[in-house]
Amino acid sequence: MARAAKPLKPILKRPSVMTGPSVRVLGWPPDEDRVEAIFERLSAVMPEPK
Repeated sequence: MARAAKPLKPILKRPSVMTGPSVRVLGWPPDEDRVEAIFERLSAVMPEPK
């Protein structure tokens, strides 16, 4: 006698924008130090323009 297949776990639905957990919103204008750090990381991996 074949065993019954395990029922699959229900797929978690993404919460809608208004009811989901609150996410820290980035301020605008962005923090200058944060922008500088991002550009430093980008310049490290991007080639120099010709």
